[in-house]
Amino acid sequence: MKKLLLFLLFSAATHSFTKAQFSENMGNPASTTVVSSYTGWQNNGMYTYAGTADVRTSSSSTGYLGASAAGNVFITNTLGRYFSIAGINTVALTNPAIEFGLFKNTTASDATDLTFEYSTNGTDFTAIPIPAQSTGGGTANWRLIRLIGLPNTSTLTIRFTNSGTATQFRLDDIQVNSLSVLPVTLTSFTAKANLQNIDLTWSTASEKDNARFDVLRSGDGKTFHKIGEVKGNGTTDVAHNYTFVDKDALPGVSYYQLNQVDFNGNVTPSAVEAVKSNVAASNFKVTSNKQEGIVKLTVFAANEGKATFKVYDINGRKVKEKELSLNKGYSQISVPFNSANGLHIASLTTATETVTQKFIQ
Repeated sequence: MKKLLLFLLFSAATHSFTKAQFSENMGNPASTTVVSSYTGWQNNGMYTYAGTADVRTSSSSTGYLGASAAGNVFITNTLGRYFSIAGINTVALTNPAIEFGLFKNTTASDATDLTFEYSTNGTDFTAIPIPAQSTGGGTANWRLIRLIGLPNTSTLTIRFTNSGTATQFRLDDIQVNSLSVLPVTLTSFTAKANLQNIDLTWSTASEKDNARFDVLRSGDGKTFHKIGEVKGNGTTDVAHNYTFVDKDALPGVSYYQLNQVDFNGNVTPSAVEAVKSNVAASNFKVTSNKQEGIVKLTVFAANEGKATFKVYDINGRKVKEKELSLNKGYSQISVPFNSANGLHIASLTTATETVTQKFIQ
């Protein structure tokens, strides 16, 4: 299976971030000031700061180790609003990486609508995806983000850009330095189709402060969403094997990634595994509930549209037919059904195909 984003491969589940080669805590602005006019940077005169964001004192950073609780860069929810720092030297670093405090103002955002990029010439930029963050109640707060895969160069530029219009972001305590790898190793990660499911397996040689693995899935290899989590084994020198079954697999090719989360909330993403499922463009499962006089359908449709649901008995006689309206994605549908006990065959016909499913009444 093809591996994507190899620069995100974590050879270790936990890393040690040493004293920073570059560090910027945004200083202490007297008031809201646009980045282009602000002169209160911690490293003013040493690096080039640019962008259409501004520096503020409100909503000070907190909640992670090293939070400076002073000024922060505010990137409002305007598409293309950005903040960049140029002139960082990473030549002497081993495994150059970046850490930064991040605040998202809405619980709906998973923070992937903020784009992080780097450049060695100030013109051509390469993105390193920000791992999807938790959504829902209580998640609009500060957290420490770590990204690996920066190059060794004397002319590094880093850039943060709002790639959406729904979320406002704040940045603080940006650090760039070597990432010292501890003996906590992810030795394998595979994704395989198994009937209508996708089986994910991975192994670690050892672990340190490993709270859990978040399992992410994407239909396009770009936008990932959390579909589950598996508890880690804390600190151990014993090899461990992990499994996760995606029982709601998408049709066609899907992309899977692990986010290893330590007890401090630090996130380290894995490489991406691509796998083609056995799920048809339209797929459904049928479960009979004779006491209620219904059959329950779990239907996946690649597109919204009409479908015809039919049921045949073991002798091939049609005993049920009903027209359905399908939404794009998964739907749960109950259909009245009373028939003799025994094996039945259900079919679902859309504009492009017919798929069948056996069930016992």
